[in-house]
Amino acid sequence: MSAREVESRAPKPRSAALGAGPSIRPAEAASGGLLRRAKAVGRPPVWPLFLIGFWLLCLGLLLGPRVPVADAGYNCVGNVELWGPFGFELNCDSPEFMWLARDPEGLINHLNSRQSRPGLILLAALIQAPLSLIVAPAGTPTPVYQGLYDPARVAWSFFQDRPAYLAYVLLNVAMLLASFYVLRRAIERGQPARYAAEAVILVATGLLLVANDVTKAFVWSPHTQMLNILVPVLAVYATRRVIEDRRFDRKFALGMGLVVGIGMTIYPVFVVIPACMLLPVLIGMVRTRSARVRRRDLTSLALLALLSVAPSALWYAFLRIVADRIFYAELNLKQVVWMKDALADGIGPLLAQWFDYLGQLLEMAAPQAIALAALIGWLAIMIAVAVRRRQIALPQLSAALPMIVIGLYVSFALLGFYTCVGWVTERLAYPAIPPLLFAAGATAIVIARRLPTGARSLLAGGCLAIALAQIIYEVAKEGPWS
Repeated sequence: MSAREVESRAPKPRSAALGAGPSIRPAEAASGGLLRRAKAVGRPPVWPLFLIGFWLLCLGLLLGPRVPVADAGYNCVGNVELWGPFGFELNCDSPEFMWLARDPEGLINHLNSRQSRPGLILLAALIQAPLSLIVAPAGTPTPVYQGLYDPARVAWSFFQDRPAYLAYVLLNVAMLLASFYVLRRAIERGQPARYAAEAVILVATGLLLVANDVTKAFVWSPHTQMLNILVPVLAVYATRRVIEDRRFDRKFALGMGLVVGIGMTIYPVFVVIPACMLLPVLIGMVRTRSARVRRRDLTSLALLALLSVAPSALWYAFLRIVADRIFYAELNLKQVVWMKDALADGIGPLLAQWFDYLGQLLEMAAPQAIALAALIGWLAIMIAVAVRRRQIALPQLSAALPMIVIGLYVSFALLGFYTCVGWVTERLAYPAIPPLLFAAGATAIVIARRLPTGARSLLAGGCLAIALAQIIYEVAKEGPWS
């Protein structure tokens, strides 16, 4: 039997969500080379590789430069010195988080900025209780409020409330690891990495996701900011699943409703997830001709909405019963409601202020997107070289277009959300970047699956080099401190 006959009779590979893999040469099909190579390579070790880079990043942040003592109060931190060369800057909001985790009744009995967002505090309270049996606190929980600008008191709270501190750090680490898990699920979408190069690209994309200014400033501080990394990739995953499934699965709606509902008691950015899902669900309902499918998706959408608001509504009802007064820090800071005040002067001033906030967020996001820009540039170079050498044709890359569109869509949604919030700061500009990292990582894998072995390895090596450079940059640079 000739090689051509073997090729014609061999089963065609199924198209993956990220596109079909590289074509099988006749000689490989005849000799079984592809099968032997798959057995030899096995499943690439994505998680072990990622964890090595992740822990190097976290360890490096304990060794990085410190804020000068004279500038600690201005930068809203306290310097915590550990053994040897290790130490970190504790955010000035952290003492309040730690106090409330040790004394959750403070959410009710004291007017504080966390009263309307108890979720993370209650989780930390559950974790710190058994930890306190192992690591004893240095004193009784002492009420302290947001924005403690006394660096010495901020630093002392670490020693006073060590069980609570450890509980929040465990939650921070869990959120970062969950971010990579969800990012990987969103990129692979049921098609696990088949080549070592794909695993390296996944690891590099994950390291770029976690090696950022938000992680540098907050991973060693009790706070909610790790959610500005996790929520964007959750929104990407949910959006892609709804679009590609072309239906709104009931179990998925229930699961995401619970995630969003609990998340809304922690940080309002979770509202972006159902907001991103809404448009593709509605488009699917309009396009379908089946009344049964339309009713099914409408019911799933209603369940998602109900579960998204139920936990916050129950907490509000609870406060109405047991608390003398309910305090919403966001309203006190004029977040969101600034639009109502601006609208009082007309639509023109509202739009002018809105676009001014948007411009500031984009300006703040740009320096944080240097590694993303480097990754996109590297992909562009590899595409240009591969096309010139006729290793790949541009139409073959069309499988990446849906991921690029989803990434841009979710990124714009997050920018719109924080623009409407009206609290403009660098850490709130970063959430627009993870969806674009998803798009770049997914595109890199589409390219890799169509390149020969040597070029595929070069592509993956460049992605990993960019990720390692970003880790070193974050560890070595001055700030951000909060």
